[in-house]
Amino acid sequence: MTQDFVDTSDERKEYQDRRKTEFMKMTDGNSYTLRILQVPAKKIYTHFLNRKYAVECLGNECPICARNSEIYNKDNKNYSKDPDYVARQKRYYVNVLDKTLVKKCPECGTEYNNLNAGLCNKCSKTLNDPEPSNTVKVLSKGPAVFSQFNDIHNAVLDDAGEKLGINNFDLVLVVNGRGKDTKITVIPEAHKNKPVEGTYELFDLSNSTIELEPDEMLDVQRGVSLKDIFAARRAEKEAEFPPKEVVSEETLADVTDAVNKLFSQ
Repeated sequence: MTQDFVDTSDERKEYQDRRKTEFMKMTDGNSYTLRILQVPAKKIYTHFLNRKYAVECLGNECPICARNSEIYNKDNKNYSKDPDYVARQKRYYVNVLDKTLVKKCPECGTEYNNLNAGLCNKCSKTLNDPEPSNTVKVLSKGPAVFSQFNDIHNAVLDDAGEKLGINNFDLVLVVNGRGKDTKITVIPEAHKNKPVEGTYELFDLSNSTIELEPDEMLDVQRGVSLKDIFAARRAEKEAEFPPKEVVSEETLADVTDAVNKLFSQ
């Protein structure tokens, strides 16, 4: 029996050593070919704070949600126009293999979807000929895209009438529009169902969002940068666990000499 595609759990993440997540970037007028590498997708609720940072909602402990409730209770007709109201957004995250045709820089590896590009903007090196990206990235989108995924996952069947599984064939995403007007159409290519060759290291999806403490969320919304937030964290940790005092070589030599003399008596 094929597993459902969309994860409905609300597991909280724990911080750990992480590598930087590479997200799937898509722009107006382009199409992208990919293969989903895992089932189910991960659902995370976020707030877009200070119009800069997508920060994970803390649920019952979330100060942004608490403030939203206060604003709504004051004016349940115009609450969304209040500059302090920051809606909670449902986002889905999933590892994909980007199979889109791109031109890569041989020096820094930067990819260009514009197949007419000649030089790398970073290295000024001549770009390689077009080839599939074949890199693992994280696709992060809202319900409009992932509901299409879910419909395709349930609709595409094998000869026995069983779900083929959305991770077993390619998908093409066609992008039109920008910003809030962006529309993405998902086209299944069930005939392109050749298994993915080789092994790929997936990103830990629990590291794909920013999770802050309640007071930190309010600071960010007031304009404090994430850089300053994390610097304050490090300073607090260093104050809690100060480095051990470094003993000079001269002092160590004196102590060693004194011990030797003690045992030679």
